[in-house]
Amino acid sequence: MVGALSAYARSCAAAGSVTARSRTAAGGALLAVTVAALALLAGCVSHPAGIDAASQSTAASGSSSSATSSAASPSVATTGTRSGKPAASAPTSPSGSGTAGQGSITQTVPGRTIATKAAVPLSSPADFGNRVTAKISEVKPINATAQGPGEIAGPAVAVSITLDNGSSKSINLTNVVMNLQDKAGTPSVPMSASPAKPFSGNLAAGAKATAVYVFALPKNHVNPVTVSFSYTTEAPVVLFVGQAQ
Repeated sequence: MVGALSAYARSCAAAGSVTARSRTAAGGALLAVTVAALALLAGCVSHPAGIDAASQSTAASGSSSSATSSAASPSVATTGTRSGKPAASAPTSPSGSGTAGQGSITQTVPGRTIATKAAVPLSSPADFGNRVTAKISEVKPINATAQGPGEIAGPAVAVSITLDNGSSKSINLTNVVMNLQDKAGTPSVPMSASPAKPFSGNLAAGAKATAVYVFALPKNHVNPVTVSFSYTTEAPVVLFVGQAQ
């Protein structure tokens, strides 16, 4: 009996020793985990650079992705449009000198030379060489009245001229240009007051028309005077030379 009790006592002691060791081991493990957690927290607080570095690395990665995405997507100009679509450029001519079918400020246009016929006397007809002739029928001294801008009342001459269209085409008389100058080359100012009656409208083929042009001409002008007359750039200029007044 005594032996049995002794054995039971030893078993209980052994079991208690094992339980105590287990509790000691568990407590030690818990303490180790707690110490490790405190050490990790202390490291993060004392060294925030690690977190910043990670954040910067993430930001750099995002920036790189954005840059790559931007580079991969072509840019689209939206200037001058409401829809955001690029404005279409106007077509140019093959030479690059301007819009196709149009001129350009850099384009050189060849000049056109208008011939001038030899002068004839004031009272003689002038031939344009295309079956059209002009003839001054009268050069009359008058005292002109100022009516338009730049005009000065005073001595003048009224020149009556007849245009004979012997061609097969009508003539646009709105293109008529007539001037007068004295021997010194001083141009006379055209006057618009009566009896001035310039050409207008069209002159039919085979028809004639007479007009009157008035020019200021001081009494001290130098003779002879020269009258130039043209009705189109397709025909030469004719000249009349003679005494006026």
